[in-house]
Amino acid sequence: MMKSYSSPALYIQGQNILSQDYDQITCLGHRAIILSNGIAVNVAAEPLCQTLNTQNLVSEVVVISDHFNDHELTNLTALIKERAADIVIAVGGGKVIDISKIVAAKIDC
Repeated sequence: MMKSYSSPALYIQGQNILSQDYDQITCLGHRAIILSNGIAVNVAAEPLCQTLNTQNLVSEVVVISDHFNDHELTNLTALIKERAADIVIAVGGGKVIDISKIVAAKIDC
């Protein structure tokens, strides 16, 4: 059986993109979980979180382990549901982006 889906709903990339227009993010919902790891946490995820909170979008950074596994995926999915997030944002490299797409698909956001 073949399965197909399109994800993410919105993908933005570019130099200094996190310091520009936040309307693309704030129009998606009211509560965001920002997934990140490594140096991207301090360099980009935390500053984005602070800015989004000033834009009336409740946000929180969740740091992803370098050794992410199915158990952690289950826990992360439960955490995001508990927080009632309607936006999942990936800040980092390919692993963070892939995990964010999986989680967003699992919780339908």
